[in-house]
Amino acid sequence: MRVLLAGASGVVGRPLLPRLLAAGHEVVAVARRPVPGVETVVADVVTDPLRLPAVDAVVVELTALPRSLGPGARRGFPENDRVREVGVPRLLDAAGCPRVVVQSMLALAGADGPPAVRRAARALAVMEDAAAARPEGVVLRHGLLLGPGTWYDEGGAYARLARRGALPLAGDGSPRSAYVHVDDAAEAAVVALTAPPGTYEVAGEPVAARELWTAFAARTGARAPRALPRPVLAAAAGAYAAWFATTDRPPGAVGRLPGWEPRVPWRDALPGA
Repeated sequence: MRVLLAGASGVVGRPLLPRLLAAGHEVVAVARRPVPGVETVVADVVTDPLRLPAVDAVVVELTALPRSLGPGARRGFPENDRVREVGVPRLLDAAGCPRVVVQSMLALAGADGPPAVRRAARALAVMEDAAAARPEGVVLRHGLLLGPGTWYDEGGAYARLARRGALPLAGDGSPRSAYVHVDDAAEAAVVALTAPPGTYEVAGEPVAARELWTAFAARTGARAPRALPRPVLAAAAGAYAAWFATTDRPPGAVGRLPGWEPRVPWRDALPGA
């Protein structure tokens, strides 16, 4: 089928593109700059006019996250929220295609917390609703992404924090999150092209924060993480980061994508594996 891949140059789009081509699909990319080897619609989905070719399916892997977690992260990620709340619905309307597959986020679906978390959850809900409104809409709620190009890779934001002894561990470190490697996320998007319409989870088993960060520190050669009281963490990194560090976010709200299973265990996705 002819597939429009939005976010072809992103952390999931990069491994997804060759998988789509290998599966026999013709791919048209949407990105802010040309993607080598495929036809590309160069556009910012939030602000630019969108003139899209006719396609059989649309796959959305769009994000607008910074590479580092500096002071600006205390306020959340408004550019990313705008992509979800404005850009993705604009793209789906412009494409006019019944079959869509949209990357969402397990941890934020239905979340309630400080203002930045509520804003992000509202933007996510708008994007999910836009996808679900399509006759063949599929929403994939990803676990937190691991692997090349993510905050968890060898040169990523969390590796830099680990070397500074500043990993986001709070309290007893018991809150759980689910993770997925970018290669597994890419495989899920291929499977979703022929899945029944619906909302599905794409994630492995949940991992407690202390277990994750202890393993992560060991892999990056950093000292073992030291737990901070939530108010201290909030003062240092902001309420958004403190909420993620102290809120239990396991999978299970919706079913796992049929025909898909994660292949890369979370430990094998950490730096140095």
